[in-house]
Amino acid sequence: LIPVYLLTNYFGVQAAGYFFLTRSVLMVPVNIIGKAVYDVAYPKLSSDFGNKPISLFLLGSTLSLLALSFVPMAILFFWGDVIFSLVFGDEWSKAGLYAGCMSFWFAINLSNRACVAAVSLLKLDRFLLGNGVVNIIVSSTGFIAGYSIWGTDTAAIFLFYLFAMVAQLSLIFKVIYEARKIDKKLLLVGGIV
Repeated sequence: LIPVYLLTNYFGVQAAGYFFLTRSVLMVPVNIIGKAVYDVAYPKLSSDFGNKPISLFLLGSTLSLLALSFVPMAILFFWGDVIFSLVFGDEWSKAGLYAGCMSFWFAINLSNRACVAAVSLLKLDRFLLGNGVVNIIVSSTGFIAGYSIWGTDTAAIFLFYLFAMVAQLSLIFKVIYEARKIDKKLLLVGGIV
């Protein structure tokens, strides 16, 4: 985990510990819901691929998941420190601040699950790998920029995840764009609706 290494290096072990706990807690619902979405989306996409258009399903799934996750993540963004203090105790308010810094990335990460399910079908595995490499570079640059400009752990984490959202969004746009191209070919060749 790059943020753990960077936090340890720039802000110490305690900051890295708060970050690790926060990320672990937030990943539980994202992974559970995300797996459920993937498990539903993949079979539908597999059966429809080449037979029916899939881009509207991908777009609708992405926007629905984004809408579903937006409210809880906005609450976390504005009141994460208060929530973590109430649940875990006053000493965990810093972890709540970290949760707020990561919140919108978690919303995007959850909303892209149907698109991730379509990656192999659309033969975008190479793009996904490249996207991951670029994500590491860009998000690490965001962390260092946050540290260099503001000198705080929260600014560094916030910019890390803000920059990481660029990779997630580019994946969503690329998958939907490629699906639309295939859908247009289907409509031209077979008149399938």
